[in-house]
Amino acid sequence: GNFNGRPRYVEKNKWNGGEFAATVGAEIVFCKESGRWVFTHEDIYKHVSVKIKGEDGCGWLIQSDVSVEYDLANIQTNWMFWTGSVTMGAQNVEIVCNKCQDESDCNYQGICLDEGLCLCDSRQESFGSRCELHTACNSIYDDYQNRYD
Repeated sequence: GNFNGRPRYVEKNKWNGGEFAATVGAEIVFCKESGRWVFTHEDIYKHVSVKIKGEDGCGWLIQSDVSVEYDLANIQTNWMFWTGSVTMGAQNVEIVCNKCQDESDCNYQGICLDEGLCLCDSRQESFGSRCELHTACNSIYDDYQNRYD
């Protein structure tokens, strides 16, 4: 969908690319008041007890410099990160189209389908949009070889 006349990018379920059943996904939207792209999550706050929206009406955890770009993938600026205080430009942000070109884009854990989606190999127990995640261990052992399931 759209937000403030620009695309709205909403986090999807890593298992199947669909909507979350119970979890609230994060999103990246354009904040018209400040002219910045912002990463936000309705359940993550900058203050312990109150969800604070900035003076521009947009709550943000990460925000771009002021931008006139319509397409998020075209933004080539520094981003500001909220880490308890504002950190500017310390981290690199790369936003790319999430379509695969070949198996290397699927981390060699699946195949790249014609429509640009990775089909992860279930034998590898991998998942995620790029087959970059793996299922957790079913059992762990301590130093005394006791097994925990």
